[in-house]
Amino acid sequence: MSESKKRLLIFVDTAHHDGHEADFRYELVKALDKISYSIFEDIPKTPENIFSVLVGGILFSDAVLLDGTPFTNVVSSNSLIQYGICYALGKKCMFITIKNNSREALLEVKGNVADGYVEFEYYLDFATQFKPKFLDWFDAPKNIYKTKPNTLAVHSFIAFGVDRWKNSDLYEIISNFSLGKGWVPRIASSIGSLSKLESLVKAVGQRSFCVFCLDKNDTEEIFLGIGLAIGMGRPFLVIKHKNIELPTSLSGYSGVIEFDSYIQLKDQLSK
Repeated sequence: MSESKKRLLIFVDTAHHDGHEADFRYELVKALDKISYSIFEDIPKTPENIFSVLVGGILFSDAVLLDGTPFTNVVSSNSLIQYGICYALGKKCMFITIKNNSREALLEVKGNVADGYVEFEYYLDFATQFKPKFLDWFDAPKNIYKTKPNTLAVHSFIAFGVDRWKNSDLYEIISNFSLGKGWVPRIASSIGSLSKLESLVKAVGQRSFCVFCLDKNDTEEIFLGIGLAIGMGRPFLVIKHKNIELPTSLSGYSGVIEFDSYIQLKDQLSK
């Protein structure tokens, strides 16, 4: 595939105001030279269709670049969702970080998740050294993890973010809302960190649908799991308290239940 025909989608971090976005965009033009690309943040969209634009953009791209430079002590929920979508769709996805501006979170990504990760000391290094690294990475075979299909009928769903010892009320509601409907709940135990990606793929892929319960202490596996479910086309439900912020990537997704009290949540799930 010629350089000009590569469909490259880039996500740029716009949440930080220390000059990173402007520097990254400026050097990106030189780094990619004649390679055509689209920046997701520049694509026209409304809050109501961010989700559909995101999924469509990744689906019709040949590769995705994620801006990993401004991460703090955790990888952003949006980047994890985007990576999960790419992984499930077999799309090449690369994290880019400028070392002197990055944080330790990317070490976790580098060691355990990304089959594409590249770092540069400075923005100038990114501008002058990125293109050959990108082309080598792009042309290399992509490792695709395939979930073995179940041979038995599956009438169960898997729930993430539910712990009977930390929140017994939520555990009881999620465990019981499908009683009498023929669906058996499976509560995901702690799958671990990003290094357990293949186990997470299996957990998401071998159930009929997924439930993700968000709270302020969400782990990486929650957002990776959401991304995997999206990429696999697996139906999923997001449950969150009204005070918990929904990742921007999910804006416009219809399968979100927001609650103010557990009585309200129980009522909503029974409908």
